[in-house]
Amino acid sequence: MKLVERPQIGPSATGGRQDGMIVRAYDVADLVAAMKTRVIESQPGATVTSRRKVDMDPLIDLLTASVAPGTWISSDPRAASDPERRGTTRDGRAMGTITPFFLNISLIVRHTPEVHEQFTDRLRQLRRLLGSEVDRAQSPVLPLLPEPGSPFDPDPAPALPRATRPQADPGPNRSGPRPGDEPAAGPGDEPPHEPEAVESGEPKLKLSLAGPDRRITNTVATYRITVENPGVASARRVRVSAFLPLGVRLYVPKGASFDPGKRQLSWPALPQVSPGDKVHLDLKVLMGGVGRYQFDVEARADDSPAIKVSQATHVTAFADVGFDVVERARALDVGEETEFEIRVRNTGSKDATKLLISATISDNLEFVGTSGTHKPAERDPKDPTKLLFPTLDRLPPERDLPLSIKVKATKPGVANCRVSLLHDDQGNVPMNRDTPVTIMEPGR
Repeated sequence: MKLVERPQIGPSATGGRQDGMIVRAYDVADLVAAMKTRVIESQPGATVTSRRKVDMDPLIDLLTASVAPGTWISSDPRAASDPERRGTTRDGRAMGTITPFFLNISLIVRHTPEVHEQFTDRLRQLRRLLGSEVDRAQSPVLPLLPEPGSPFDPDPAPALPRATRPQADPGPNRSGPRPGDEPAAGPGDEPPHEPEAVESGEPKLKLSLAGPDRRITNTVATYRITVENPGVASARRVRVSAFLPLGVRLYVPKGASFDPGKRQLSWPALPQVSPGDKVHLDLKVLMGGVGRYQFDVEARADDSPAIKVSQATHVTAFADVGFDVVERARALDVGEETEFEIRVRNTGSKDATKLLISATISDNLEFVGTSGTHKPAERDPKDPTKLLFPTLDRLPPERDLPLSIKVKATKPGVANCRVSLLHDDQGNVPMNRDTPVTIMEPGR
């Protein structure tokens, strides 16, 4: 075996990460079995779960040659007399180690978080390639050993908090610590530390959907999807889809695709969402009629279960009233008459109530008459240049109200007619439209 180390005892190996290194245990029993690894010191009835009976060298050699090569220190006992191979640094650079743990056929890995992530990915690739019977989405990461700096001699293996494989009885004459024993400390060693929790090596997706709780009919609503990875390993090939309710009209985002039959909007797969990353995706729709609209979003990564979120928007009716004013002559002589044509329309989804319509003209125009209401408009007692139309109790959806104001030009200049409108759903801010007209002296 070339690449397994007896870790040094000291502050850098206690799990506190002073040197940027952390310790994790990886269950590899399924890979060892799939690789048909030879059995060492085989005896009748020996199995791959027997302690110290499995040769893990081929797997270790493969992993250290393909994951951060050149960053591993050998733990071969024969290297103990070699000062350059005995330490955990080389040329001032911290080096990683792999130690086989035969009790439950796992590998104890000491390295940087970035290399741990690569190590996890490589184990997952090997499981796919070898078609392991144990089809894991991510290599299991066992809890941190009680003392990362203990002497990891493959013979007296330290006990993990739990074993994931049946344990063979070492027998009454077996030397060395039994499972559960504390590892022995050598002269000058620090006392064992309490077990320290280690974050999982699996990617974790977090999905959220933000959008309006309420909208009115026939208005635009925008929703923001946020994909996060709060884990410590990258999520690969993250696919995000949104499922739209009936009755909305979608503005398809650039690069996305929409399946009308499934009402499914899909974005291109995100190659990787690294730990701590956030990705935002927006979708915009035109809301339909009155009702409750639920938007469902789903995200999934390779070898990870799908996660889903939903957002409901309640759409209510609204009286959407607008109007236009047109004067067709555009220019007239003093003494001539013209009409300002007004067309009021309710394009909303419910009746508009208590419509108040008024018109104010400049001092070079004179009112002649009005039409379109059951009674003619009246002058405002407080302002002789202002006309007040009778209050209109109701204007149903998709209905028009045509009105007109006839005026006479009294002196040259630019004249103006301002029409104002208020209704119950609008509040106290009126809508105003100004329509100018030019008055000239006769003969010019």
